[in-house]
Amino acid sequence: MKRFFTVISLMAMLLSLFACGAPIGTTADSTAPQGTDATPDTDASGNKTEAKIDEIGNGKHVVALLMDHERTVAYSGSYHTWSNSGKDLKHQPDKTTEDGLRDIASVYYPSIGLYDVTDPDYQEYMMQLCKMTYVDTLNYYISTLSEVKDGAWWGDNLESNVVPMLEKYGLNATARLEKPRNSMKSENDSATIIEGFTTILNKLGNRVLRIDGRPVIAQFSIVGLTAEMVEDWKLDYFSKYGTVPFFMATAYESYMSDDWTDTIDGYFGWAGLEDRTALGLQFSQNVGEYPLYVTLEQALNNHPLQIKRIEELVKQGKINFYSESVTPSFDDIAVWGWNTTPHKIEGGENNELYEFKWQSAVANNAQMVTIPTWDDWGEASTIEPTLQYGIDRLEITRKYAAEYKGIEANTASLELPGWIYKIRKTTSDANILDDMERASNLIAESRYDEAEALVKPYVQALNIPATSKDFFDYPTTPTTPLAPVESDEGKTATVSGDKEIWNPTADTYVAVTSTKNVDSGKEEKMRVKNAYATNLSRYAFIQFDTSATSFEGVEKATLRLYCTYSTKNEEEIAGRDINLYATVADWQEETFSWKTKPLVTEKIADVDTTDLRLGQWLEIDVTEYLKYNFGKKISFSLQNDGADTEENHLDFATKEAGSNIPELVIVKGSAVAQKPTTEVKETSLVAVADTFVANAGAVDSGSDNLVRLKKMDTQKRTRNAYFKFDTTELASSDVFKATVKLYCHYTSTKPEHTGGRYIIMYATTADWNEGSFTWDTQPEKLEKIVAYVDTTAYQSNQWIEIDVTEYVKNHKGEIISIVLCDEGKDNDEGHVDFASREQQGKEPKLIVLAG
Repeated sequence: MKRFFTVISLMAMLLSLFACGAPIGTTADSTAPQGTDATPDTDASGNKTEAKIDEIGNGKHVVALLMDHERTVAYSGSYHTWSNSGKDLKHQPDKTTEDGLRDIASVYYPSIGLYDVTDPDYQEYMMQLCKMTYVDTLNYYISTLSEVKDGAWWGDNLESNVVPMLEKYGLNATARLEKPRNSMKSENDSATIIEGFTTILNKLGNRVLRIDGRPVIAQFSIVGLTAEMVEDWKLDYFSKYGTVPFFMATAYESYMSDDWTDTIDGYFGWAGLEDRTALGLQFSQNVGEYPLYVTLEQALNNHPLQIKRIEELVKQGKINFYSESVTPSFDDIAVWGWNTTPHKIEGGENNELYEFKWQSAVANNAQMVTIPTWDDWGEASTIEPTLQYGIDRLEITRKYAAEYKGIEANTASLELPGWIYKIRKTTSDANILDDMERASNLIAESRYDEAEALVKPYVQALNIPATSKDFFDYPTTPTTPLAPVESDEGKTATVSGDKEIWNPTADTYVAVTSTKNVDSGKEEKMRVKNAYATNLSRYAFIQFDTSATSFEGVEKATLRLYCTYSTKNEEEIAGRDINLYATVADWQEETFSWKTKPLVTEKIADVDTTDLRLGQWLEIDVTEYLKYNFGKKISFSLQNDGADTEENHLDFATKEAGSNIPELVIVKGSAVAQKPTTEVKETSLVAVADTFVANAGAVDSGSDNLVRLKKMDTQKRTRNAYFKFDTTELASSDVFKATVKLYCHYTSTKPEHTGGRYIIMYATTADWNEGSFTWDTQPEKLEKIVAYVDTTAYQSNQWIEIDVTEYVKNHKGEIISIVLCDEGKDNDEGHVDFASREQQGKEPKLIVLAG
C-alpha cells in the first residue's frame, strides 16, 4: 500500500504540472465516472481516517445486495435458480407440490409469483420497494466480466434500462464481480480485473455509490484476487480518471489480515455464518439435515461478538469504514447448500433477529447498513414479500431505516408496487398500462397516496390479489402435479424366433462427486470412467423391464452395448478394471444423482475391454443372473474399479442415440430357476485389532479411542487406519453379503475438506499387533478391495457402511486385515476419525450375511 500511495502522489504531481490548469477529476471521457482529488486515507500516525458517504439520506446510507439468478421460461426461455437442484433432484417449477405451489428452489414463495430478474417490470417493482423503504443503493451481483460487456444482459441493460431507472427513483448502485477468479484468464491476471472493475463503474456512470467522492466496488468474495492486483486497478483507474476508487469486501477474518487491510477501504457484514470459529460464535452441529445450525438465541448472541471485533479493528487503526449487516434469517436447504451441504440461521417467526440487527445498527450509529440480501430466495434471506410473511420484512426495513436516518417514515401501503407489477402481468389494455406508468412516476416523486388512489380501483376491477399473502401465478405456464410419469418405452420386446431383444426403459450415468448432481438421462452416451481424485469418475446404469415377456425362462442372456469412444493408449487401457453389477431397479432418470443412485446388490461379471474400440459391440454374458431374475424389472451398473487415470473412459450409446442402442438379448429357455433356499444368518464380528499409523515416526495408537484417517504428507501428518477381523467361524458358510461398519466420530462436511479426499481400501497381511509397527514397518498392502470409499456424505456421529462382499467371499475363514488410505490431496482439515474397539457400543464391525 505504501507503494500505491507513493505512486499516487507522483502521479498527482504530474497531473497538476501538465493538466494545463484542469482540476484533477476532469477527463476527456465524459461517459466515465467523475471524481475528486486522490488523497491517502491515513493520518500522520498511519492509522486510517474515517471515511464518509456522500450526502444522501442525511449522510446515512442503506445498501441492499441483489442477486441476478432468477429466470423463467415465459421471459428468458428457460428456468434458472428456481429449478436449482435440491437434495435429491432438480426442482420443477412447471409442476406443483401438494400445497398447490410451484416446485421451486426456495424456502419461501414470492408474492408476485416466479419472476425473471431481466424483466424491466420486476426491476421497477424492486426499485419501488426500495424507494418506499429508504434503501439508497443496490449492490448488483455480476457473475463474470462477460456479463457486463456490450451485448450481454448486464452490459446492455445497465446503460439502457437499469441506470435510467435508478435515476428515476433517485437510487445509487454499486456491484460485485462474484468469484473474480472465474473471470481471470490465468493466476494473477490483473488486466482482466482492471478491465472488469472499471467497466462496472463506467456502466453505472453517475449513479455509482461514492464514499469520500470515490466510486465504490463492494466485493462479497475476493477469492482469486491479491492486494497487489487491487492496487494495480486503483492505480490504473486513477491514471485515467483522477480518482482513487473505494474497494470494499465482506468482513471475513481472512480478509482482515495485514496483507489486505491496507488495500481494502471498507468492510460490510454478511449473514452471520462467517468466521464462527475465529470469533467464538455460537452454533450447533448436525441438527436434522443441517451440519451447521444457529438457533435464534445463538444468533442474537453472535451479532454483538462480530460488532465487537470490528470495534477492536477500528481502535487498532486497521479499518476506518464498516457497513453493519441486517439479515432476517438464512436457510439454503431448498438448494441443498448450492450442492454442498445446507446451513441454517433461525430468525424467529416474528423476524426477531432482523429487528435486533436493525436496532443494533441504529444504536451504533452505523456508518452504513447492508441488507444481504434483498432477493436471495435460495438462502431464505429475502426481504421481498412472500406468501409466508407478507410485507412484514418490508415494514421492519422502512421503520428502522427511517429511524436510522432520523426522518419520519411514510405510512403508504407497501402493497402498492406489487399491485402495479401484477396488473402489468394481467392485462394488455393500453389505457390501464398508461395509468400504471403514471402511478410509477408518482412513486418516484414520493407521492404514494396519489399513486395508490390511481391503482387501487384496478386491483378490484381486475381481481388482483390485494395482499402479499394472496397467491399470484405468473408466468401462466401450465402446471401439473409433481409426480413421476411412467413411460412405456422399452416395455415390449422384439421377438425373433427363440429370441427376445429388450431395449432399456432407462439409461444414464452419474458423476462421483458431492458438489454437483448429474442428471444425464437425456444424453446420447453413458460414460464409464475412473478418476476419483479429480471427481471425474462416472458410473453407467441401464434398466430393463422384462415383465411382459412371453418366454417361460432363459437359456442364455447377453447384455450388448455399442462403444462410441475408447482410447488406444495402452497405459489408459491398463487402468481399466470394468465390472458389471446388479442394482436395485427402482430408479428413474429424472431423479437420478450420485446421492440417489441405486444400491448395488451383487457383482455379475468381470468385463474384458482390452481390445474394445469405437464402433464395436461389447457383449457381456449375464445368463446366470437372468436365470433367477427374468420376468421383472432389472438394473445393471457398469463401473471401472481400476487405476485412477484421466482418459480411461468408455462411452456407450444410450436409448437416446437413435441407433445401436443397448440390448438385452434373451434366448428362450425353461421356467425361471428358483435359487436354492438357505437359512441366512447375520453374524456381527467385532474388530480383534485396530490402530492408525502416522508418517511422522513411531506412534503406538492401538489403545486410543479413535482411529484416524488423513492425508497431509507435507507436514508428516498422514494417517492410515487399520482394522482386523477374525472370520474363522465362517469357513464353511456361503457368504451373501459382507459390510464393514465404522462409527464416524468426526468429519468435516465442508467441500474444501471433503473434495480432496480419495479413500481406498486395501487388504494387508494380517501378521500385526496394534502397537507393533510404525510407518516404515506397517503391513504389506495386498489387493485393492474398494477402489473408492465415498466419504463426501459422511457426517459426525453416524455409522458408515462399506461393501466388502467379494473380498470376504474369497477369504472367508481367514483373518482379514484391511487398511484405509487417503491418496488424495494434502488437507489438514480433511481427516476422518472413527471410533476404535475401545469405545463400547461403537466398535468397528464386519457384518456378514451367510448361510
